[in-house]
Formats: sequence, structure tokens, C-alpha cells
Amino acid sequence: MTKHLYSTFLRRSVWAYFFGTLAVLVNALIVHGLYFGWAAWVWGYALCLGLLVAPLVALLDLWWARWQLRPTQRVF
Repeated sequence: MTKHLYSTFLRRSVWAYFFGTLAVLVNALIVHGLYFGWAAWVWGYALCLGLLVAPLVALLDLWWARWQLRPTQRVF
């Protein structure tokens, strides 16, 4: 029971980290693009760059979430 509870908590927490970071990245692109009035090619460049960096960000999010939730694992 406790192991199932912790695994559910861990899964939800990691997804929260991931979607939170994704929301920040998308918001930053949109805000910067609208504020600075990027040309169409700059939007394409930013999108390609974001897609290239997304897997690395996802891995770092997973690592960071697991590292921060390590004390919680000891409790469970």
C-alpha cells in the first residue's frame, strides 16, 4: 500500500515538474516573440531550437525531481 502511494506521488510530481517547465518555456518564447516583434524566420528558428533542447530539459527535470523528492522517499 505504501509503495503504491509513493509511486503515485512520484509519478504525479515528476509530471508536474515537466509540465511546469514546459509552460515556462512556451510562455517565454511567446512573450519574447510578441514583445520584440520577431520575424517569421526567427519564430521558426526559436521553435527548432526549443525542439532540440526539449529532450535535455526533460531529462534534467526528471533528475531534479527525483533528487528533490529523495527525502520524501525516506518517509515512505
